[in-house]
Amino acid sequence: MKPALKQPIRVGVIRDFFYENATPEARSLQDQFLEKLSRASRFQVAEARLPAAFKLSQAILRTILRADVASVHEKLFPEHPTAYGPILRQLIETGMLVGADDYLRARRLRKFFQREMSQLFNSFDVLLTPAAPGPAPEGIAATALETWCRRSRPGDGLRCFVAPFLPQDQYDLLLWACDVNFVRGEDSFVRAQWAARPFVWHIYPTEDNAHWVKLAAFLARYTAGLERAHAGAVTALWEAWNRRDGAPSRDAETQAFPGAWAEFAGRREALEAHAGKWAAGLALRRDLAAAIVDFVDNLL
Repeated sequence: MKPALKQPIRVGVIRDFFYENATPEARSLQDQFLEKLSRASRFQVAEARLPAAFKLSQAILRTILRADVASVHEKLFPEHPTAYGPILRQLIETGMLVGADDYLRARRLRKFFQREMSQLFNSFDVLLTPAAPGPAPEGIAATALETWCRRSRPGDGLRCFVAPFLPQDQYDLLLWACDVNFVRGEDSFVRAQWAARPFVWHIYPTEDNAHWVKLAAFLARYTAGLERAHAGAVTALWEAWNRRDGAPSRDAETQAFPGAWAEFAGRREALEAHAGKWAAGLALRRDLAAAIVDFVDNLL
């Protein structure tokens, strides 16, 4: 058995920005959780304030992100411009306009911001704030599906229906029962990987289009062990599924969704085997909860 903690874990509660922009339900859930923590002797709860530099964080991130993406694709982009979708192309093109002075200034500001944020951990061991403004609203999927069916008029071979919100264990059963899963959001993204089924992730879009870089980074990891044709089919379908509705593409060679789906579906057997290997590889990793516990123990 591990020895008892010598001092309580100091929890810093951040209420500005994240908490202020959360729904009443999300704030209520956090407040209830904090009340339970406050009653536990192992935790010491107090308010924490974000540094003033936090207001600059998004501008700093956008400047560095765009410049770095442009640098990575500096040689490939001019040679293969049609291989890029319109959003990633825009990200690269705007990144090319970032001057060296602006880039270096943004990096210096990032270091300053990091130092300011790190100061919080002189007083706290962990920071707590809502991870999202609120729960996913039930009913949006049904409305979107109804609109899509009216617009697309799917054939007789396709039946569309809406499943209600489910507890986590039942949601896993639903994923296991499907041949291919289309999921949205981070939690469903994780559960879809554990389901060991081929899947397509609809990532939450960001105003600065940074989500495309995040999507490409995961696809590079996920498809690393696949044959090139299989990897291409996965990437094409994910990009087609995440493309904005009605957004005009300047790339005449970009696959439309039906074509991307046909390529993906034709390789389902190989992709299902890959999904199983991916899930098995994740199972070999140490779980996050145990890693966090050891991290806190080492701090104390």
